This record gives sequence, C-alpha cells and structure tokens, in this order.
Amino acid sequence: MKKIKYTILLIICILSISTVSKALPEAEFTKLLKEYTYKPDGSLELHYSKILKINSHIAFNNLYGETFVVYNPAFQELKINESYTKQAGGNIVKTPQNAFNEVLPRAASGAPYYNHLKEMVITHTGLEIGATIYLDYTLFSKPVSYNCIDIDEILQEACPIKEYTVILNIPADQELNYTLCNLSAKPKITTQNGIKQYRWTFKNIPAASQEAFQPVNRENKPRFIASGNKSCKEALEILKSKIQPVLSPENTAFAQKLAEKAENEREKVFCIQNYMVNQVNTIDLSLENTAYTLRTPDEVLQTSYGTKAEKTALFAALLKANGLTPEPVAVYPGNLKNKSKGINTIQELKIKVNADKHPLFLSAMYQPAESLELRGGKNEIWLLSDSGIRPLTVIQSQGQIRCQADIILKPTETTAKGIIDIQGGLLPMASKNSLEKRIKAFSEPFGQTTESQISSESAVNYRLSFKANSPLVSQDGYIVYNLPETEQGIKSWEMSRLNTDRKSTLEIPYLITETYDYLLSIEPGIEFKSNPVEIKKQNKIGSVNIRIRQINNTIQVHKEIQLSKNTITPAEYGDFRALLTEWQNPLGQKLIFKKNDINK
Repeated sequence: MKKIKYTILLIICILSISTVSKALPEAEFTKLLKEYTYKPDGSLELHYSKILKINSHIAFNNLYGETFVVYNPAFQELKINESYTKQAGGNIVKTPQNAFNEVLPRAASGAPYYNHLKEMVITHTGLEIGATIYLDYTLFSKPVSYNCIDIDEILQEACPIKEYTVILNIPADQELNYTLCNLSAKPKITTQNGIKQYRWTFKNIPAASQEAFQPVNRENKPRFIASGNKSCKEALEILKSKIQPVLSPENTAFAQKLAEKAENEREKVFCIQNYMVNQVNTIDLSLENTAYTLRTPDEVLQTSYGTKAEKTALFAALLKANGLTPEPVAVYPGNLKNKSKGINTIQELKIKVNADKHPLFLSAMYQPAESLELRGGKNEIWLLSDSGIRPLTVIQSQGQIRCQADIILKPTETTAKGIIDIQGGLLPMASKNSLEKRIKAFSEPFGQTTESQISSESAVNYRLSFKANSPLVSQDGYIVYNLPETEQGIKSWEMSRLNTDRKSTLEIPYLITETYDYLLSIEPGIEFKSNPVEIKKQNKIGSVNIRIRQINNTIQVHKEIQLSKNTITPAEYGDFRALLTEWQNPLGQKLIFKKNDINK
C-alpha cells in the first residue's frame, strides 16, 4: 500500500514539475534599458543594457547565444562596457576577448561601397539552463547631416520583459514630440545642467506573438516614437532634399535607351521599373545605417546596387530622363496619422508618376505594385513633389470577384462559357503583358481556355470573357467535380487551416467580396448524387451564402463570401473563423455524379 502511495506521489511531483517547466518561457528579460542622449552639437549616445535569464536549451542554442550590433565606423564607435554570464550556481563567466568578433553585416554583402560597415558578434559563454546574461554597451554617433531626434522602437522581444526602461536625454530647450502605442506609462521628467530627461518604465511586457497574419503596421505591438521635428512634413522636407533625380548626359542617354521600344508612357514606366527591380540589387541598409546620406543616381547606376532610398532616387532619375514627372512618395503606417514621427518611421518609399493620364504608384524594389485603394487608410501617403510636401487621401476599396458561367457536364468532359469581373483594385499596377497574364489566370480553374477577351471600364476594373474545357475523370463509376474557384482571391491567402483560437490581432490583406453563379447542365449518362446545400451565415465580420440545388437536368450554384473588416481582434476571431470554415465546407466545393450506361 505504501508503495502505491509513493508511486502516486512521485507521479504527481513529476506532473507538477512538467507543468511548471512548460509554463516557463524559453528566456526572460529581467531588465532591458535603452538610453538615448542627444547632445547640443548633434552627436548621439545610445546606451544599451540587458539582463536575460535563460530557461531552455533552445534559448542559448538558437535564440540568445549571440548578440549582434551593426554600426558604421565612419561616424560611430562601439564600446562594450560589460559582458558576462552568471551561471545557475552563481559562478561568473566573463566574456573572453575572442568572443567579440567583427564581421560584415549581411545586408552590406555584395555592396563594396558599404563594406566598411561592421557587425559586432558577441558570443555569450558559460550558458546553461538557469544562467543569466549581462550585457552593457554604448554606441557613440558623431553629428551627421540629419541630427534631429528620430526614434522608432518596437518595445517587445521574442520572450517576456519584466522591466523595460527607456530614457531620453535632450537639451532643455529642444522641442520633443512622442507617441506611445499600446503603452500607458507617463514619463518622469527632470531637468539638470541644461539637460531634460524623460524616463519611462514599462512592466511585464509579454513576448511577441508568433502567430501568422500579423498586422502589417504592427499596430498591436508596444511602440515608442519620438521626434524633434515639429511635424513629419519637416522631416520629409529633409528627406526630399536628399533625393536628387539627376543623371549625367551619358546616363540620360542610357535611360532613354531602356525604354526606346515602349509604345506609350505606361509601357515606358514599366520598362524602367523592370530594370530597377531585376538589374539593380537592393541593399537592405537603413538611412540610419548610412548616416542619412545617399549616393548619387549616377553612382548607383554604375554599381548596379543601392539602398532603398538610393534606388528610389535612381528610379525617379530614369523616369525624369524619359520626359516623365516622377514624385517620391513616403508611406507611413496609417495608425500613426497625426502622430509625431520622423524619417525612421517611414514604412516604404515609392514613386508616383502619371503615365497616359493615369497615376501609378510603383516601387523600385519589387513588382507588381498593389493598388493603394486596397489598403486605403491603413497607409498614410505623403507626396514629396517640387510644389511642396503634401498628404494624399486614399479611400479604401473592397476587392470584388464576380464569376458567372454556364457549364455543360458530359460523361468525359466539361465545357464552360463565362465572364469574370475583377474590381476594386484587386489587380496590381503592371505592364500590359503582365496584366493580361494575370487576368487570364482567373479562368484557369475552369480548365484549358479556348477563347478569351479582356475589356476594361477603368484602370482598376476589368472583365474577362472566356470559354474553357476540362476532362472529367471517374473512379468506380463516380465523378467528383470541384466547383471552380479563382486562385487570386481568398484562396491566395492560404488560410485553409486556422487554429480554433487566437491571442493576437489578425489582419487580412484586403476587404473582399467573392461571388460565383453557375448553371450546370447535365447531359445523358450522368446522374447528380449530391444533396441540396443551403448555408447561410452572417456576423459582424461579414457573411457567407452557399446554395446548391437541382432543377430538372440543371444544377444552380450560388456562392458568395463578403469580408468587411480588415483587422480582426482576438474577440472577433471566432466569427472570422466561422465564416472561412463555412466557405471552405466541402459540401459547397464538390459535386458528386454517377456515370450511367445510356445504352441500357
């Protein structure tokens, strides 16, 4: 009996230990500090300090075994103040000199002009479960061409933070605007010896969510933004002055040759964009990394690589050389509208150019370009034109796919004739050939296209008329027919498997309505065996309506889903998942037929 009691007690202890270990995060920041000191001469000191406790092998083998610090020796100096590990038993292991290694940052590889940049790799030694990493360093920056206070920090890590301190020291007469997102602490403000100090202390910041489909603008994350600019317009004036779209006569001739075969302005623009995206490598260094300086478009063209800002300037220069009027565009997160922000908060740089009287918003880094209307107010757009810096209002649109088709089912094949309307900016800004390929791809689920015709009401609304046929394959006398559904709508999001619950905000790429109306005619030799389907669901996220019914020798199919909310909170996630679950219900996707011998 005693043996049984001891066994039960042992099992309980093991389960308790297991539960506790599972509850622990891989690691945890006991303290994290970032202190910014802006001096009157324009120099900056960044003091960074962390105390990080290791709770698992994954933490020191994969996550936190090394610390990486990128800096530019041309105007920055790195000083390691302290680095050691305190092991679980209290033993102190100081980081040896050979654990500090300078390498070329990956972003600067393939870019000789930026090969002087350094990345200090600090390898933490003496790590074990229960050990604590202590690291303290200061990064000194000399005055550069843009000396304004400009901070944009996501105050969150892959593991929890017990205490996060942010300190900002600025000259007492310096203007400061700051914004806290998803944080509510007020700063402690003191002034001493002509220096005003702002000190924020944040407690118990949770680990960053690893769930898919996070909001692009990161509006659900704790964020600290500070700026010495009176407005973002002031910061953008400085940025605009650095983007000089000017080419030498020799390179102007080269730019014109790039687009010499283009039939119109639109094709001219896309010829140049294609060159920028595919022939000029993108170097993923920020303006902060490069001391807010840009090489000239001539230098970027000669070397065939550039930072995002440099490529944007070259793109503008190539367009200008072809008689067009490009305007740089700065894209900010829309949730920060009317908030203080500077250059570092810019999410993306684009170029606006009017081609054949139609405005195009294009990137020098990628193609094709998504329609601005699909995100609408999710972005804050600023035009950096010669006539001045001004915001651009974009009204959000809802993408629409409407498909109507008459389908004839024969014993061995199907033939279809239909139209597909694509509206609301679902099609990206692309060249004529690329756009036609994308439009024609909408009919691919119907099989081999035999005829197609494209018409357009506007630059964002298109209609595809088509005819197609597809073989029908039977197995054991039965045919499973998959109702055609385009790959370019909700299907392209790859949300077929959604967890039952969610802890973080989810964002879908765009609002959308997808509608399919099919009339299927059954020829002799085929018998419809599926049951009628009637699915209706509506909630605050949108609606789903699926109806399948047989009338004599025809089958009427109506399928529609409408999603009218971009951002889905954890409380709303159940409604969102319910809609997609119904939309992906096999009863509304597949039809069953039995082959009969028509000679009997």
